[in-house]
This record gives sequence, C-alpha cells and structure tokens, in this order.
Amino acid sequence: MPTRWETFSISPEGGLVENVASLKQGIEMPGSAARLVNFEPSIDGGYRRINGYTKFSATEVTGTGQIFGVAFFEGSSIAVRNGNIYESSGGAWSNIATGRTHTTKHRFHIINLNGTRKIIGVDGSNYPYSWDGSAFTNINGTTDINACTHVAQFKDHIFYASGGLVTFSVPFDETDFTVADGAGSFRVEDDVTGMFVFRERLYVFTESSIMVLDGDSQADWRLTSVTEDIGCIEEDTIQEVAGDVAFLSNDGIRLLGATDRIGDFSNQVSSRPVQQNFINFRDTYSQFSSCVIGFTAGRTAESTESYIATQFEAQNPMSFDWAEMVGVPVYSIDSQIYQGDEYIVFVGEATGYVYLMESGISFDGTDITAQYWTPYLSITDPTIRKTLYKIWAYYDPEGDINGDLTLNYDFNRSTKIQPDTITFTQTGGGALYGTAIYGTATYAGATQDAVLETNLLGSGQTVQLRFDFSGSEPFVIDTILLEYAQEDRN
Repeated sequence: MPTRWETFSISPEGGLVENVASLKQGIEMPGSAARLVNFEPSIDGGYRRINGYTKFSATEVTGTGQIFGVAFFEGSSIAVRNGNIYESSGGAWSNIATGRTHTTKHRFHIINLNGTRKIIGVDGSNYPYSWDGSAFTNINGTTDINACTHVAQFKDHIFYASGGLVTFSVPFDETDFTVADGAGSFRVEDDVTGMFVFRERLYVFTESSIMVLDGDSQADWRLTSVTEDIGCIEEDTIQEVAGDVAFLSNDGIRLLGATDRIGDFSNQVSSRPVQQNFINFRDTYSQFSSCVIGFTAGRTAESTESYIATQFEAQNPMSFDWAEMVGVPVYSIDSQIYQGDEYIVFVGEATGYVYLMESGISFDGTDITAQYWTPYLSITDPTIRKTLYKIWAYYDPEGDINGDLTLNYDFNRSTKIQPDTITFTQTGGGALYGTAIYGTATYAGATQDAVLETNLLGSGQTVQLRFDFSGSEPFVIDTILLEYAQEDRN
C-alpha cells in the first residue's frame, strides 16, 4: 500500500506563550511561539521581523558618561548630559542650559497652555524648567517643586510630583503657584511613581496604590482611591494603549481596565502568557523605559532584553500577543508625532549617541539576529510517529532573507538522532518595474513573495521547527506548510 502524504498548515499567530504545557501548546496553538525574538506579532497577520535603529545625529552629545534623558520636541532631540541640556535637529548639539545637577533619570512632558508649545523637564535634583525652542525658563516659584520627579498637564494646570507631594500651578501658567489664584497641593501615602491623564481624569500612581483626581479646578478637586493593593512599581512604564492604560505592577503588566462606564475598573494582568519571564525580567533590571509597551534596561546591547506586545482587541487585557526584543539597550526613550511622522528617539548606557528607532535594517550597523521557534507539534495523534518530507515557508520580504532551519524531534531526547541544520537564502526586495526610484531608499521597496521550499529528513511523534535569522532585511513569516506521512505507533 503506497504511503499517503498529507499537508499540515501553520499560521503564525498568538505570539510568545510560556504559560501552557509544551505539548498542549502545539496541539491547541500551533502557530504560537516557544521562542520569538526580534519579531513582532503583526496586526496584518504573521510575525514580522522588527526594524533596526540608526543614529539620530552622527555627533555624540557633548560630554562624557551617562545621558540621563532624551526627548523629541518640534523636530529636534533634547538630551541631558554632565549637568547640561543640549538640542540637535540631526547635526551638531547646541547647549541650551548649563550648571545643573543630574544624577537620576530626566523626564519630559510637552504642554500647551496658551497656544505656545513648551517642553517641561524634571530630574529629581533641580527645579523643573520649560523650553519653547528659543527660551529656557527655570520654574522655581515654590520650593515644593524642587527636585520633583514627575510632571503632567491636567485641566490647564501643571502638576509636579516630589516624593508623596503633588503641587499644581494656577491655570494657564506653569510658573505661578499662588494659592489664591487657583494653585495648591495634596499628598499621597507613598512616593509618586507616575502621573497620567486619561479620560478627563488625573491618575496618580505609587508602588502600592492608584489614586484618581476628578473635578475642574481647585474649588472642586476630588481625590479618591482606585485601588490600595496594586500600583506601578517601576517608573516610566505607564502608557496608553488602544484606549486603556498599561503599567508594570508587581505581578506583571496590568491594564487600568477602564470600560465605557467611566469609573469601572478591572486591573487585569495582560502579561499572563509570559508571566514567569516577566517576573524574572522585573527582578533582573533596575531601570525601565517604555514606548507603547517595550521594556529595556541595563547590561550590554547583546544581553539587553525587552518585550514587544501587540494588542488585537481594544480594552481586552488578554488580547495581547507577546515577543521578546534583544539588542536594544534603552535607558531613556520618547515617542512623538511631528508633521505627520512618528519619531522614537532613545539613549542607551554605553555611548553618547542619541538613536532613532524604527530606522534602518540593523542595530546601528550590527546585524539583527531573530528567532521563531514553533511549539512541539504533534500534527495529529501525539503517540503516532510522523515522517516529514517537505516544507514550504511563505514570506512577505522587504529584502533578502538569510536563515537556518533546524528540526528538533521528540523534545530533543538524548537518544533521538536529529537531522542537520538547513541553511537557506531567499532573495527578495527586487523592485517592480515602473515603481522603483533609482538611488533612493524606495529602490527595492516593492517586493514579491518569497517561498522557502526544501526537502526534510527525520521522523518522530512531535517536531519543533526552529528558524534562526541573521543579516536579513525585515520580512513577515506568513504561512508554513509541512508535507508528512503518518506511520505506525511505536
């Protein structure tokens, strides 16, 4: 009787999953990943290898040592180093302030109270300041805001947090703290770890609580508690994501969980699929930054870990697909929309450069290594042996793809002989006739699909496909097909 060959289809989706038993994961979620590094779950389907980053300016920020903060404002980057504040639009760095003390992370907030956009800086050591692109102003109207660490704009007031004290200015003036004109202050029990305005309310986070400020002015402010059991344990991890607010709590990433009924909260954990890794991640690093949801800190670039999350359903904390990012050492990061384009600038801990994320195909000249490992796939009955004959892996490329494919049978048992690794190169990025512009970045921008088609060796009850890529340009893993035959029971 001839051997019957069949086809098994894998649609890469579901992201990194680590809270499900491996065999169950392969049966119920064959398109999810046991390892997903430097890929992002794409809202258009599949897994996309991430873009790289390049230098924002070819010139280092003047000085030595750590750059304590970076921001993007009105077409320029602002960077803080050696007690000085610098600005650059992509060329040399110009000094806009000197003689300050910088020993902790610098944070920024853009305001617009009277038609003039300004950026406010706070650093935990000095009085805050404002900068409008030409004028630098120290904000020192009260000693209560000296060494403040967080700043937010709410109801035309500017709120400054120093320890557990929150001080707010009069309306429409970030420098005036006259109580009779509408300024004031309030205290929370612990040090503030973040302030965030969401749905016409000001949320004040500490490590163990979340408070909310309602009202329109000093006359009717109401400070109430959202929770006194959960808080934001790491500063700079609060972000608005798809109509909700995400933050790092002591047990992972949580969403504030605001529903359409204002005032109702769920506080669910959205990092459940990667929960143990997130707890280890939290315990490993001492500094955190976030941009949408991606966390990085400490270490050399090669060993710096972070997380990428894509939300597929608004206000559903369980609709996040996760992936790891390795090789982007972020100490401070900022994301702004300017003239219709998004600019994400960041600084690390090892150099004096400011970098532009989502730019280029490498990490500032270093090839990006990426991995996608499927769970162990039983394909059919996990007690029956299957022989694999062929694979088709379909890609949407933006250039050439270089990778290795390793088949790992039966949970890598020591008694199991594994087949050799398959090395492959898929050519992509050829421009379509009539659309290419020679000599510009759009040359090779229009591509056709690439398909890896190769014969396979080996058999087993389960198999894991391990794809490892290096030196490639961005691409999407779209669909994988396996041709196999079902054999007898062992």
